[in-house]
Amino acid sequence: MATTQAPICVFCKHFMQGTPPDSDKKSFFCTAFPSGVPGGILEQGQDHLAPIDGDNGTLFEPAKDGDLEDINTQRKQLGLPPYAK
Repeated sequence: MATTQAPICVFCKHFMQGTPPDSDKKSFFCTAFPSGVPGGILEQGQDHLAPIDGDNGTLFEPAKDGDLEDINTQRKQLGLPPYAK
């Protein structure tokens, strides 16, 4: 049985879910991507610790310190190095 990984975005303090201000359909969005998080981040586990075109200068930040262990478990599963504050 295949399992689905939640996007790393759910651990970010900038993450929001619902209807973006400039849209009429629900999606994942954030301060960095107010029109919707790019598929590369949501579906392909792309890292957002470094700037990505169109991110408005906002990078991934843990929503709370207690999430760091969960974040790094998920990053390991995606083949990414651990996040260090």
